Amino acid sequence: MTNVMKTQLLSPKSTEAFNDFMNPVIKTDMFTSVSLSVTPEGVLQTPLRVFDNGFITDQAGNEKLQQKLERGYKQVSLTYTGHIYKNTGVHRLILFSFKRQWSNKENQTVVHHLDGNKSNNNINNLQLDDNRNNVMRFWDGRENAEYIANKQYQSDRIAKGRVPMMHKGKLVPGYEIDTKGHVYHVNKATGTVNEVTPSIANKKYPTNKNIKFNGTSASLHGLVAENFLVTPDNKFKTLLIDKTLQEPYTIENIYVVPRKF
Repeated sequence: MTNVMKTQLLSPKSTEAFNDFMNPVIKTDMFTSVSLSVTPEGVLQTPLRVFDNGFITDQAGNEKLQQKLERGYKQVSLTYTGHIYKNTGVHRLILFSFKRQWSNKENQTVVHHLDGNKSNNNINNLQLDDNRNNVMRFWDGRENAEYIANKQYQSDRIAKGRVPMMHKGKLVPGYEIDTKGHVYHVNKATGTVNEVTPSIANKKYPTNKNIKFNGTSASLHGLVAENFLVTPDNKFKTLLIDKTLQEPYTIENIYVVPRKF
């Protein structure tokens, strides 16, 4: 009986009972573990011991190799009956083993790490979530309180209010930017100064606006960050704290987080 859940051979109640029978919980004074024989992907060729702290072994107690991926997630290679091999996230296995919750693309669900550490697969750190909320958690700042609280400013440039615009560490000739997120084109020949009108990069995300200059373009909030905030040495994302403000591109409403991949 492979892939019980996908083929719906059993009712939800029977499936839960089957999982409980095949994957019994083992408790001692020191730890709690599950003897895992079945996942929603099928029947394992050899049962595993899955511990509530994210540790996985075979039945003899030998540690199961966990490969750490670039973004911090960990995965293990599983062998199902019929010589079917699949790499599976440790966080998915832990959550299923102890809460019988399985994240998948069909249901548009994911496993959220409560502390933000993708390598911490303790069952108390895992929560099933839907894709949209998981994405919005990052963009609306719920996961970035530390970066917001500790952001640093380029005080010398802020004191001037409006400064020659920098982009990727280089001066952009003929352009200036202020702390409110306004960009200006300065015509040296005539001395005229005109504010540059931002364009919407994607209609789905109207607050993501671009500024075009000298044959290229960059995000408006990214330019404000480059010119007035202290940014990480490596690649980073620029985000807004409150997208509903009438003027959301001020230095007070912008922060940066380093890219993790």
